[in-house]
Amino acid sequence: MKVIYLDVCTYCRPFDNQDALRIRLEMEAFYLILQHIQHNHYQPVVSPVHLK
Repeated sequence: MKVIYLDVCTYCRPFDNQDALRIRLEMEAFYLILQHIQHNHYQPVVSPVHLK
């Protein structure tokens, strides 16, 4: 299983304005990563910032 770190900004991406193509693509990539985490392909690593 691969270990993956997602910055806090990544978790906020779905709440950003989706009018820009880049933002929309980054959000879709984030959801794909979450699917891989749910299927145990990736193990997320968190920092104390994630817990605030």
